[in-house]
Amino acid sequence: MTREKFYKLCGWALILGPILFILGLWASSRPQYDVHNAAAIYIDRYANQVAVPLAMLGMVLISLGLVGLLMRYSPGLNGASILLGTSALAGLVSALGIAMLAVYDSDPWWSMFILGLGVQFLALAIFGLVNLRLRLFPRWNGLPVLALWFPVAMLLSLGLIPWEVSIQVFIGLWILTCVAFAGLGYLLVAMPQPPVKAAASSN
Repeated sequence: MTREKFYKLCGWALILGPILFILGLWASSRPQYDVHNAAAIYIDRYANQVAVPLAMLGMVLISLGLVGLLMRYSPGLNGASILLGTSALAGLVSALGIAMLAVYDSDPWWSMFILGLGVQFLALAIFGLVNLRLRLFPRWNGLPVLALWFPVAMLLSLGLIPWEVSIQVFIGLWILTCVAFAGLGYLLVAMPQPPVKAAASSN
C-alpha cells in the first residue's frame, strides 16, 4: 500500500468511525428483545447483538484515522504530535474497555471506556487549539476544537455544577462530532499531500 492510499484509508476511517460508534451507542440503549416486551421492537433483536462490535470498531477506526493525520502532517507537528498520538492511543484504550464490557459489565471497564473517550477528545481539542497557531491543514485548522464538548460534559457530570441537557442537545452534539471527524477525514481523502519543506518551514 502506498502512503497516499494509506492516508485515504485513514480518511475514510475518520468519516465512518464516528458513525459506527454512534450506531453502537444507539444499539446499546435499546431494550433486550422479547416478544412480551412492549418497549422492544423487532430491530432490537439485531441491535442487541451488534452494539458492542459497532462501538468498538468505531473507536478503532477513529484511532486509525488520527494515526493517518499524525503521519501526514508530522513534518510540521513537532511537540503537537504527542497530542495526536495520545488521542489515537486513548481511543484504543476505550475500544478495549468496550470489548471487556461485553464480558464484565462493571468497573474498571466502564471507567476505561469513558476515560479513554474523554482523553481522546481532550487531546484532540488541545491539538486543535495548537493548530490554530501552526495552521498545518489547508483549511479548517480549528476543526478539532469541537471535540472539547465531551470532556466539558464529563466535568459537568461530576455534579460540581448543576446542569441538565436534553436528549436532543446531546444528539446534536454527537452529530456535530460526526461532522468534525468527517471534515478531518476529508483532509486525508481529498486534500493534496502537503510539501514537506513548506510544512516544516511554517514553524
